[in-house]
Amino acid sequence: MARYLPILARAFGVGAFIVIAAIVSRQVYLRSAAEGLPTPAQTRSLRQ
Repeated sequence: MARYLPILARAFGVGAFIVIAAIVSRQVYLRSAAEGLPTPAQTRSLRQ
């Protein structure tokens, strides 16, 4: 079991990083949506 601890620790760290990045990106999206800024999808459709 002890030999798997570094792998477990790294997996936990990577998972935590992914969760934090997802939360931050969601907050940025919600803030921009609340301010009425166009989303990237809307910006693409406006350019065409």
